[in-house]
Amino acid sequence: MNRALRRAAKANAKATAAILASSVYDYQGGAMVRVTDGRAIEALTRAFTLLLRFEGKPVAVPLSEAEAMGFPAHKRACLSGGVTWLAVGLDPDMRASYALQSAAGPDRAAAHEAARELALSRLAGLCATPGFPMGRPRGRA
Repeated sequence: MNRALRRAAKANAKATAAILASSVYDYQGGAMVRVTDGRAIEALTRAFTLLLRFEGKPVAVPLSEAEAMGFPAHKRACLSGGVTWLAVGLDPDMRASYALQSAAGPDRAAAHEAARELALSRLAGLCATPGFPMGRPRGRA
């Protein structure tokens, strides 16, 4: 991201983040499902705003259980009593991506750190290539 883009992103961070958050798809589990839950969109807006203000560097934020349940894939893989972190970043084509990670354990601080690090690690894999990650092929040609 060049200097002019960084300045523009910072100046319009909240509005741009709201647009990004309203057009997010969850493509875990083999299908693309639009994220429509208001709590999830608010969490994405908050994270994307930070991403734009920090010049496109990856950002991770903790989520409440209600916010996390707004993501379609998280509903299927909910970790009861755990903590969830949302990581956001940009791929080489400057498309925004996100990753969610939950963790649980007797030491809540360690669970937070584990979820944060794993979310950032998963995000790095998603942002390593442009566009949507390709899953296993289905059907035949």
